[in-house]
Amino acid sequence: NHGFAIDPDSLPAGCTVTQINLNDGTVEGFAVEGRPVQSVQYHPEA
Repeated sequence: NHGFAIDPDSLPAGCTVTQINLNDGTVEGFAVEGRPVQSVQYHPEA
């Protein structure tokens, strides 16, 4: 469901926003420092 977005200010310490939607400024991806974790809110193969 792409009707939801993450408030970047709500991310805990150690989470870094890595992608931002150029159209509306919403978070499209983030990574967690020191962990093998990344997340995206789009289809990276598109």
